[in-house]
Amino acid sequence: MIRVNHYKPLTIFVIFASITLFVLAIVYIMRKGKKKSSKKRHRKTHKKRHRKTHKKSQTKHVMKNLYGEPLERCQRYRDDSNGSWINGYCSETDGGVHQICMDVDQSSRNFAKDTNQPSNWSLNRVGKNHCMCLGAWSLYKERQKQGEIPETSDELHCDAISEISLSDQYTGKWNTWNGHEKPKQIVTGINSMVSQCYNNKRGKGRDYLRNNYCDFSKDKPEFHNTPTHKQLCL
Repeated sequence: MIRVNHYKPLTIFVIFASITLFVLAIVYIMRKGKKKSSKKRHRKTHKKRHRKTHKKSQTKHVMKNLYGEPLERCQRYRDDSNGSWINGYCSETDGGVHQICMDVDQSSRNFAKDTNQPSNWSLNRVGKNHCMCLGAWSLYKERQKQGEIPETSDELHCDAISEISLSDQYTGKWNTWNGHEKPKQIVTGINSMVSQCYNNKRGKGRDYLRNNYCDFSKDKPEFHNTPTHKQLCL
């Protein structure tokens, strides 16, 4: 008598179902892994794009002058390579951060000595431009204000001064400098720069400088009672 195994079809069904579920589980895991990988790639791409955009905007910012126009070269002569500039521009963003383009003439030839620097190197810069740091420029103007050294005027080449010279990131570096600082010299230095450049410009560039200065100084009480702030911002 032939016995019929009724459990064999059921066993085959169970095996088939198990294999199907196993394959579906693998497919699900693989798809989930791809989604995570895609999200990571998207985040990395987004971060890279953000960094590139930030660098571009930062570079654009540095290469604009106080008037919101393309930054001009401070370098007057092609064979002059000693002006603390980068390719002729006062566009340094680290190190000494020399952003203030100044014409060194007979009246300002003792700039280095007057700002208590180790050597009076500015004697060798007479007749040439030089990118000065805000700390030295501010001390120079504060000493003039206090009658310690002779006053000078119209030394700046404003079209060659980057607008980052009116940023917290830049000015914050120069509250202290070489140990010879004077109280609030930064206020004097910035106001002297802004006043000189404002008076030497007309039109939209002048308005751009005024707006930038007033925006920069609005939350800084030390500026509010100064003649420059009262003239431009009140």
